[in-house]
Amino acid sequence: MQGRLTRVERDINKLDSKSLLGPSDQRTIKRLLEQLKEDDRKFEEHHLDVLNFLKEEDKDAIDAEEKVYDEYGIRVMEILEKLEQLEVVEESESRPTTPPDPSRSLTKRLRYLEERKEAIIESAREVVFEPEGHRRLRLLKRQEDISALSTQLSGFVAEILSLTDGDASLMKIASSIERDLSEQDFGVRKMLLDFEENHKPSEACIETAVELPKISAPTFDGDILNWVAFWEQFETAIHNNEKLNDAQKFVYLREALKAGPAKQTIQGLSQSAGNYSEAKECLRKRFDKPRIIYRSH
Repeated sequence: MQGRLTRVERDINKLDSKSLLGPSDQRTIKRLLEQLKEDDRKFEEHHLDVLNFLKEEDKDAIDAEEKVYDEYGIRVMEILEKLEQLEVVEESESRPTTPPDPSRSLTKRLRYLEERKEAIIESAREVVFEPEGHRRLRLLKRQEDISALSTQLSGFVAEILSLTDGDASLMKIASSIERDLSEQDFGVRKMLLDFEENHKPSEACIETAVELPKISAPTFDGDILNWVAFWEQFETAIHNNEKLNDAQKFVYLREALKAGPAKQTIQGLSQSAGNYSEAKECLRKRFDKPRIIYRSH
């Protein structure tokens, strides 16, 4: 897949070097757009197959796969933006002073988001057929995908609103995608709660109350863009504090998470010292997403 992206970039550079793009060049751009979307879909399917193959305790392998997927996604978005910029170039010199229509590019990008949304919906339906050991991991992955898509959608809505006259048709598409994503997010959260309820540890596994020294700890609201700042503060105040054991650190971590996606991510873990590392990894996989932070800027 990486080799195919390199070839697409090479074709884009050839097009970009031309002073004028003709009808054949426009057809090439459309072909590259379709090829890019299809390759992106296949790469995601491959990514999910790899996650299914890996065991949940193989954290290093899972992290490596997630890194490859994030880097690929960033590269795809950069290529997609270049193609969209080329697509709005006029096909002839008969209208050299006519400015490009920004709504045209937004329409295509919203359609791409709509295709991604449909892929998320389809994969969410298939979760029930996953092996028991992979189901929670796949549900968390769906949450990440929904969150990433919602972040992109928010950026597009801001662009639509910045248009001089706005665009009712674009807002209608964006609102439809937002509504569907909200419904999917609710469904995934419900399945996660049901899964965690069915796998709730017995009372015998829960440790007795942990006594805590008074330490001022940061809080996290579940916004991916705030994760890095939160963890840096938490790591300094709590995680690297040698006076605290893992059971105490886990209590501080729970109390630092506000109600919502952050708290729900570790809701199924019992309050034990042994689960502190797992809770930390679950949160990091859910919210430490350089790809999304990169796109937001």
